Amino acid sequence: MSMRRAELEVQRVEFVGGQGHPVVGRLERPRTPVIPGCIVLASCFSCTKELKGGKRVAQALTAQGLSVLRFDYSGLGESRGDFADTTFETKVADVVAAAEWADRHAEPVRALAGHSIGGTACIGAAQFVRGCPVVATINSPAETTHLGELIRDRAPQIDRGEVAELEFMGGRAVRVSKTLADDLKSQDIDSRIRALACPLLVFQALADELLDARHAERLFALAPQPKAFIPLPGADHLLLRNPQDAELVGRTLAGWILATTSDMTDS
Repeated sequence: MSMRRAELEVQRVEFVGGQGHPVVGRLERPRTPVIPGCIVLASCFSCTKELKGGKRVAQALTAQGLSVLRFDYSGLGESRGDFADTTFETKVADVVAAAEWADRHAEPVRALAGHSIGGTACIGAAQFVRGCPVVATINSPAETTHLGELIRDRAPQIDRGEVAELEFMGGRAVRVSKTLADDLKSQDIDSRIRALACPLLVFQALADELLDARHAERLFALAPQPKAFIPLPGADHLLLRNPQDAELVGRTLAGWILATTSDMTDS
């Protein structure tokens, strides 16, 4: 069954991101919202807001009557900055900045949801987002060390102070640096997961060709209650193979938001 397409009001937005440069986002608001509030949707490591999998998740959420704010990280897409100068922390800061913009200029933030490392960044951002009701991860790593090691293995010249250009799944070639690789290797994600003060929804593609499902299992094991693990049978890492996988993410997340933030509905 195909999901209905909500009639949307679409707005291009700008806010200051983690590098201090303008970050560009796209706010999609149903003309007849079912649930007041906004979902901040963060993309994968080198992906923009235009990645088809993320757009499908956004479509599924707006079909459920929720507003969605997608954005390009600093140094990607329409956003300003140099990707080589970004870190995991600047991605976290971009998520926080998006949530603050939505809270001030659109609607209260109902959830931080992220695809791949975007979900890990949402976990890091949750403590900085006032009253964050729900965090959702979609095929997200439980640590970033492996990505820092991958960058160094593929571009050893960064240890000589050079900037290299690499391609990652779902994204175009981006500039990487020693600063970025070192930052990814130094992150203590376990502590951030244990410190979550809001419900966590862990989505994991069971046919993920990039990330072992043990990452999702660790996210789930370390997070405090309430939490849920939602398997996506047959889904790939970027949710490109079957549009119904994105629909399941949107419907399930919308249901959790309604169940766990019902006090906001009457506010």
